[in-house]
Amino acid sequence: MSSSIHVDSQFENGNHAISEGNQSKFDAFPYCDLALAPSENQPQDQSTRFPRWTGFEQKTLFDWLGVIAVPLFIAALTLLAAHNSERNRQLEAEIAKDNQLHAAMTSYLAQMNDLLIKNDLRESKQGDEVRSVARAITLNTLRQMNGERKGELIKFLYESDLIGGQCQVDDKTKQAKSCEPPIFELAGAKLENAIFEGSIILTGVDLAGVRLVAAQLPGIDLSRADIKKANLTGTNLTGAFLRDAEMENAILRDANLSEALLTRANLKGAILQGADLRGADLSEAKLQGANLKGAIYDSKTIFPRDNPNPTGFDPENFGMVRQSVSARK
Repeated sequence: MSSSIHVDSQFENGNHAISEGNQSKFDAFPYCDLALAPSENQPQDQSTRFPRWTGFEQKTLFDWLGVIAVPLFIAALTLLAAHNSERNRQLEAEIAKDNQLHAAMTSYLAQMNDLLIKNDLRESKQGDEVRSVARAITLNTLRQMNGERKGELIKFLYESDLIGGQCQVDDKTKQAKSCEPPIFELAGAKLENAIFEGSIILTGVDLAGVRLVAAQLPGIDLSRADIKKANLTGTNLTGAFLRDAEMENAILRDANLSEALLTRANLKGAILQGADLRGADLSEAKLQGANLKGAIYDSKTIFPRDNPNPTGFDPENFGMVRQSVSARK
């Protein structure tokens, strides 16, 4: 029994000594929390903190990313909103312009309807006031139209028998003997960038003196049309039908006439510099005085055999440039 008491007393004394030792440590370092203090072997994460000399040692890289990301995000939203706002303004302007053109076309058709029905425009005579009025409002409206509506307006005039189209054809020669004169002329009309969609038929139409610069007329039928002194610079006439067309002194500089049918076309004095004539049929065409310098042709281009000289047509004498069929775009 005595030995048991002795051991217990030693144990109590030991616990008391340990407790006193620990208390002495807390007394020596009253502001240290041993439970929170890192061990000597535990690494401290200093990689995302800034050096003390910067004054931001308490800020981590993630803290700064949060500070920077918010204004950047706001700036991006602002730019996106500005872009969308500008796009919306452009779209609204386009819609407003289209509505304006639609209103102008509607007004023009209403006026022309009155001239045709109430003022007998078709039965009028040369010099009648009604013809002058019809020409004036037509030229004024064409100046306002875009490419597609210009094409639609010309088609309306043609189908209304106001700008030619009615021709008598010789049964033997298949050439036009005479064509009805237009009710009013379009000379000076601004048809730049006009677009004629599909295979439009305008045979015998009177387009003398018009400005058809950079127009889109692929596959159009202008057989027996009057295109004298018209400006067709850069116009696309790919595969167009121009048989018996009157094109004297017309400007066709840089025009695309590839695979166009120009049989018996009158091209006297026409300017064809740089025109594309690859695959075009110029058989029996009149080319006296035509300027063909730099015009392109290939092995499929058909030239007149008896014009301008009986020995045949020599394109090199006109300064034309030959290209192979494979060089076509």
